[in-house]
Parts: sequence; structure tokens; C-alpha cells
Amino acid sequence: MRFLSKIFFLFFLIFSAPLYAYTEHIAAPLEDIWKASQEALKPYGILKSDEKNSILESRWIQEKVTREHHLFITALKKDYWRRMRIRVRLKKTEYSTRIEVRGSYQYRAVDAPWHGVWRPLKVTGQDRERERDFFFKILRQLEQDKLSKAL
Repeated sequence: MRFLSKIFFLFFLIFSAPLYAYTEHIAAPLEDIWKASQEALKPYGILKSDEKNSILESRWIQEKVTREHHLFITALKKDYWRRMRIRVRLKKTEYSTRIEVRGSYQYRAVDAPWHGVWRPLKVTGQDRERERDFFFKILRQLEQDKLSKAL
């Protein structure tokens, strides 16, 4: 019985994690994308930088957002503080480099005390847009790096 509970717990951990990340393949060297990703993350602060495994992770980025909660026909809007951490994972493939940008999101009500608990809420399209925006920030940095090398 104890073995089954461990299996169930492991199954729950694997399948309750967010399975979505913004992923694209780019025909550019991994080293160039690594440098561009570091530069793009630098303004937010880099928490983890593992060049061997090609993983970068930012510190928590906090911003105020408004989320809609749909109740029947009307939508209720509520302000939250959103805390987000961006993780970039790179992988060299045969012809390109795969870039995976994944965000971890936590929310706290604006009127909550400063020591209030941060909670994950259902991920919205607005959250996924932030991952996509960060991916394009990496591309802009990559382009800027290539232009500065050419000059």
C-alpha cells in the first residue's frame, strides 16, 4: 500500500506541473543564443546560470495585473500582484537550436498584507504572452549582437 501511495504521489507531481512552454527552433549557434539570453535576462537578475545544461533562470519579477474571472455572462475584474520567474532552456538539435521559455507565476491580492501568501492561479493567455514576449526579446538581443559584431 505504501508503494502505491508513492507511485500516486510521483504521478501527481509529474502531471500537475505546467506542461506548456513557448518553444521555437532557430538556425543559430547555441553559444550565440546563450549570450543573447543572458543579456535579455540581465535586467531582471539572473538566479541560475548553468551553461553545461544550457539553463537560465531569472529572479522573481513582480508587477501589478488585472485578471478577469468570468461568472456566467459578466466578467469580474480583480487586481493582483503577479510574481513571475522566467526559465530559458536551450538544446542543440541537428540543424538548429531549440529555445524553451517557461514562466512560473504566483499571485497575491493587491489588498493583501505584505506578508500574505503567494498562490498559483490558473495560467491565462496574458501569462503565456509574457513568455512569448521574452522569446522575442532574446531574438532582438541576438540580432543586436550580430549587428555589433558586423560593425
